[in-house]
Amino acid sequence: MRFTVEWHDKAERWDVVRWDTTAEGAWAGTTVDRRFVLEDAEEICAYHTDMMNPALWADVESKFNRETA
Repeated sequence: MRFTVEWHDKAERWDVVRWDTTAEGAWAGTTVDRRFVLEDAEEICAYHTDMMNPALWADVESKFNRETA
C-alpha cells in the first residue's frame, strides 16, 4: 500500500490516493482525501504514509515502553 498526491483536472483539486494491489496484481487507486492546496494534500499524504509504517510505530512503541517502565 502506498499513498500519492494526484491532480484532478476536472475538479481542479489535489487528491490523496491510496494505492493497493488487486488479486490480479494490478494497482488500484482510491481517493482518501481532497484538497485545493498542494501543501495540504502533501501533508495529509505524509500523515497516511506514516500511519501505515510499521517501523515507525515499532520505534514509537519502544520509546513509550522505556518511558513508562
